[in-house]
Amino acid sequence: MEIKNQILDSQKPFFIRTEQTTKTIENAHLNKILTKDGELLNCWSLSHQSGTWTTKLFQYFQNIETNQQIFIVYFHGNGERAGSLVSKTDTEIPVFGDLINSMKWINLLACEYRGYSGSTGTPSLNNLFSDIEPIFQSLSVPEENIVVMGRSLGSIAAIEFIRRYPNVSGVIIESGIADPFDWIVKAEYQRKDVDTEIIEKFKNSVNENILQHQKTLSEFKNSVLILHTQDDEIFSAESAKQLYLWSQLKYKSSITEKEKETLTTKEFE
Repeated sequence: MEIKNQILDSQKPFFIRTEQTTKTIENAHLNKILTKDGELLNCWSLSHQSGTWTTKLFQYFQNIETNQQIFIVYFHGNGERAGSLVSKTDTEIPVFGDLINSMKWINLLACEYRGYSGSTGTPSLNNLFSDIEPIFQSLSVPEENIVVMGRSLGSIAAIEFIRRYPNVSGVIIESGIADPFDWIVKAEYQRKDVDTEIIEKFKNSVNENILQHQKTLSEFKNSVLILHTQDDEIFSAESAKQLYLWSQLKYKSSITEKEKETLTTKEFE
């Protein structure tokens, strides 16, 4: 099998989570999105009908008009679940969905990857890329009403999203992956000491525009927000710096671990 298909069709890079979300916060709804090949994705949404936007975080997405409803399309990290964004906890620590609920002009759509938490099918990078179109079409809104967000593994999907739909208002990358080829091959072979020749062979086999993070970010004309802890043990802050250099950024945020401990929803009001 050609190395390109071997790796892009493999589920080895994915750490599948199958737990179901049972208790949710206010306004959370479970939706099913049908993929092109007949699988069903479990997708969580938070929807609001009215409200104004005054949030500091989103003032940097400058082609969003005041009072216009927007949608965050969220791609979760590896070993994580979309459902955790809207899970009701027994603690006072807010989840991401609580932040969304506090801003009535924002809507959220977060889908479990195939094989995760009730979504059918098998995860692979090819399937992840294929599912971007039905996710986008399920919103039935113009690209300009969308901000796409990806965390860790989800940053690969988010960057592919803006390549396909370059008129979205912006992209948020949290703990992002600058060099997907290196990470994907090492995840496929389950070791860190993979021969660089194998990585280059895979990279050269991908002759489309997918996984070309430098090209995609440098050509993206709208806003980019990069978030990365300085002490990330999986993807170092150097990855964030590289993404920053490739982007035509209008705004950059750097949050230290100490600042993150005291960060509350008040910071975004």
